[in-house]
Amino acid sequence: MNEVKDDPLKIKMKLENICVAHSFFILSALKLNSNPLSIPEIAREISRLTMGKITLQDQQTRGPTQTLAKRGLLREIPTFYGSRKITKYVITPLGLRYLGALERFLEALKD
Repeated sequence: MNEVKDDPLKIKMKLENICVAHSFFILSALKLNSNPLSIPEIAREISRLTMGKITLQDQQTRGPTQTLAKRGLLREIPTFYGSRKITKYVITPLGLRYLGALERFLEALKD
């Protein structure tokens, strides 16, 4: 547990194949945006929020985002651009509660 206290970004805990840090960044990015975001937009927003300190490739964001949607923390919104289907995501009330719990967890680790 001391390793987690030293650096909250290196949290080793997993929640059913979802890294806690990935969950925190994805949910935070979606909470701060009123519009649905696609996976590349989520990755760019995470980079912007962390001032470039954390950059994720689309494929690093895709798996955790889809898993969060399967667990009901995000809602998928299919959007069509011509014949292309792009899935965008918004945070659900359950996702907001989970994000609040993650924020409290990280605050407790700082003490």
